[in-house]
Amino acid sequence: MQLAWRALLEDIALQDSEFGVDRTLEPEAHLLAMIFELLDAFLSERETAR
Repeated sequence: MQLAWRALLEDIALQDSEFGVDRTLEPEAHLLAMIFELLDAFLSERETAR
């Protein structure tokens, strides 16, 4: 994953934290869950657009 995309996802998922700061497992798990939710939403919209 390109760094720019990860930074955007971190900004969306972890709005109250600073970029690049080491996180505990809980915020990291939230970030990963958000990544998969956004990916699922993207794939669903792409499929219905066809």
